[in-house]
Amino acid sequence: AYNYENVIWSTSGDGSFDNRQITNPVYTPGPQDYTLGYVYLFLDDAGFGQQHIDSALITFHDAPVVFAGNDTLMMADSAIWLGQATASGFDVLKWSTSGDGTFDSDTLSNPVYKPGTTDLASGEVILLITASSACGSAADEITITLDPGFSIEGRVHAGNAMAPGSLIALFREKDDEIEPYRSSLVSSDGNFIYKALPGGSYYLLAVPDKSITPGYLPTYFFNDIHWGNAHKIELFANTYDVDFDLARIQVQLPSGEGSVFGYCTSEPGSSESCGDVTVMLYDRNMNNILDWVRVHNGGDFRFKDLPFGTYKLAGEKAGQAVFVSQPVTLSPSQPSAVNIELLCAPGGFRFSVPPDQGSIPGSGNIAIYPNPVSDFLTISGLSGSEAYDIRILNSQGSVEKYYFD
Repeated sequence: AYNYENVIWSTSGDGSFDNRQITNPVYTPGPQDYTLGYVYLFLDDAGFGQQHIDSALITFHDAPVVFAGNDTLMMADSAIWLGQATASGFDVLKWSTSGDGTFDSDTLSNPVYKPGTTDLASGEVILLITASSACGSAADEITITLDPGFSIEGRVHAGNAMAPGSLIALFREKDDEIEPYRSSLVSSDGNFIYKALPGGSYYLLAVPDKSITPGYLPTYFFNDIHWGNAHKIELFANTYDVDFDLARIQVQLPSGEGSVFGYCTSEPGSSESCGDVTVMLYDRNMNNILDWVRVHNGGDFRFKDLPFGTYKLAGEKAGQAVFVSQPVTLSPSQPSAVNIELLCAPGGFRFSVPPDQGSIPGSGNIAIYPNPVSDFLTISGLSGSEAYDIRILNSQGSVEKYYFD
């Protein structure tokens, strides 16, 4: 201030001056100033019949504070999300590494870090987070130990041939729960390998590619279609020669005009989604598996070109008991069974078959199905007031059975 007779300071907030009537006082902000994040200070002078006022805007900025997260262990072939990291009060944020790995973004508070070859060779990497502003800078680091883990290697056979393109689904048992852990495709030579697995209990499922390996079923190691009978691998060292022999579909259905269609629903309160379920089509007595489909992420399932007859559906999912549907009957008057629900409920998985999908049609036009037949033959549409001759012929055309009414 120049050429003044006196000066006085004032504030828009609730702070205080050590002396309001000197040019260069000390101002101590009050709680309201900090709550708002700013305050205006006014300097008022008077001299020679004139008055002048000027103001200054003071903003408050927290000093930078960062936390990189707790030191941790990760598997060597994985990436790690730095989700524990926090940062505040900064204008500029930067991550750096002691190794040769990469961040998906080194300016985010919680990036993903992928270890490099130098990191893997040393078995350890230090990540540093630095935050800075006009109020200074702060830094913190996290040490990540890279565990090489264990490996599982094996092959998938379909009879005397290999089964390339098959999916190997790996399930881990932890705290009495079985959860999907990883999945990958079998290579063109039928081999697969999982690396950097933590020690523990695992189940493996081989799902063949129908277009490459038709006529075979999803099979658990060691060679069973149900996880409850599967071999549990206790992994505490590298494991080799985990060979699958895919189970074969024993009965080949003739082509027909029937179809079965269903969809998946998850009820509120269920901890799982209706996914990674193998839906298997059985004959009416569940003696033979006739076809199968793998349901992913709550998708639909469909079986087409079926001969008329009665079927049952069974669902197989690792960690779940096998669940079976009511009978589903396909006939000339009802060639398609639709709206069959695969329901994922808090109490477990189940099928729900609409009432009109499971019954055999009443009288009307005579229908014989399935034809050809190997076990149960259905004849519908017969009248109780008429007499019939029924002859069942074998594949050579000779009469196998004869009925007279």
